[in-house]
Amino acid sequence: WSRGLGDVYKRQDQYADRVDLIKLDVEGMEHLVLAGGANMFQRHRPVCFFEVLKTDVTLVQQFFADQCYTVYQLRADDWIAVPAESDVELDLPKLLQ
Repeated sequence: WSRGLGDVYKRQDQYADRVDLIKLDVEGMEHLVLAGGANMFQRHRPVCFFEVLKTDVTLVQQFFADQCYTVYQLRADDWIAVPAESDVELDLPKLLQ
């Protein structure tokens, strides 16, 4: 049994007016989960922390580029995507501690 991010968002949208942060840890299915949640990313523009272990990271980077996000690598497998228009200031050295 599996659900995409879009399915979860549809169910949760009735309870929340906005989505500010997403943390993905989906073991190789990142690009599929993200594609299912494209409308949510377009509507809410959340910051997204994600880990990439078994997926081609370029697929994930391309998804976020298409959504006008900036992607930063935090550690070997850990990444963060921030909407280009965001006023979120990242203190990357502090995040990497």
